[in-house]
Amino acid sequence: MRTEMDRWLSVLRLLVWGERYVPADLMNGVSESPSRTRPASADTFHDVRLTARQCDVLRAAAAGKQNKIIAEDLGLSQHTVKLHMHHIITKLGVSNRTEATLWYLSNPNVTPGRKS
Repeated sequence: MRTEMDRWLSVLRLLVWGERYVPADLMNGVSESPSRTRPASADTFHDVRLTARQCDVLRAAAAGKQNKIIAEDLGLSQHTVKLHMHHIITKLGVSNRTEATLWYLSNPNVTPGRKS
């Protein structure tokens, strides 16, 4: 029950900060490019390896922070934060920042370089 509430709070934070949110259920009917397909279940994430910095960025995004704030907190440029988010989204096989955040909240023991 707590995890579900955390997900809703993360979605709400993203919306408040001006981010877009599209539920995964709606995305299932949308055609995806052949180079990137969404994994069928959480069990398929066993090969995901995030760098330490990617974990830092994802953790901050899951806390509802904007790229500008993440950049300031981590001493990075906004462009670098966007690039990290792009790589995170690609590695996780999700469609957007919100889905990456939801994945993070479902996998609280993510550590850099470790298979999740």
